[in-house]
Amino acid sequence: MSEIISNRDFLELMEEAFAKDSTVCFTPSGVSMLPLLNGTDDTVTLSKKPAKLNKYDVIFYVRENGAFVLHRIIRCEKDGTFTLSGDHQYYLEKGVRYDDVKAIMSAYTHDGEERSPSGFSYQLYVRFNVCKKYMMMVLLKVYRLVFRK
Repeated sequence: MSEIISNRDFLELMEEAFAKDSTVCFTPSGVSMLPLLNGTDDTVTLSKKPAKLNKYDVIFYVRENGAFVLHRIIRCEKDGTFTLSGDHQYYLEKGVRYDDVKAIMSAYTHDGEERSPSGFSYQLYVRFNVCKKYMMMVLLKVYRLVFRK
């Protein structure tokens, strides 16, 4: 069954599922995780967050303004916070705390096929995408320095 529920109800549903060692599946909205996830047909399976989160994990967290976000960990900082970004973004969100994280992506479907974040092609995609993100950020800085008036 598929239905739209409120954010509060979704958090409660997630907490109940994780208390029973179960998972939650949903269709994310937005474009920040393109091309991995499109916001209409693909689904994400969330699991209870582990004791330790790692670089490249896709996490589900709540911002201070209450917004729900599904982004990738780009860097684990020395102070215990995380730097995150969507695959389709060049903006880095810094200072996300472990307590802000509600779940981790344990599986996803793309083009009707269920996939795992531990697969070889996924790991290759992640590393390429993060490398491309940093290269684009450097190129944008150079462009702004050269063409600044």
